[in-house]
Amino acid sequence: MKRLADRIADHRPKLVPTLLWALLPLVVGLAVAFALQAVVAPAIGPFFAKMMLDIGIAIVLAVSLNIVNGFAGQFSIGHGGSC
Repeated sequence: MKRLADRIADHRPKLVPTLLWALLPLVVGLAVAFALQAVVAPAIGPFFAKMMLDIGIAIVLAVSLNIVNGFAGQFSIGHGGSC
């Protein structure tokens, strides 16, 4: 019969596939951001590119505030300082 430590080691996830799977959203996000910066920004002009950037930042802030206040039930005043 196997020891408990051996059975736990059998169920531990492998490091490299787990790390690659965790980095996938970051790589996809950077690729999309680069594509938007290289293709869309020159096509729409600097004013609208800046507006899209500001709107994107506001969306990220709103989603993070929704997660903190809505799902976690915590109240944070720090979001107001970042706007």
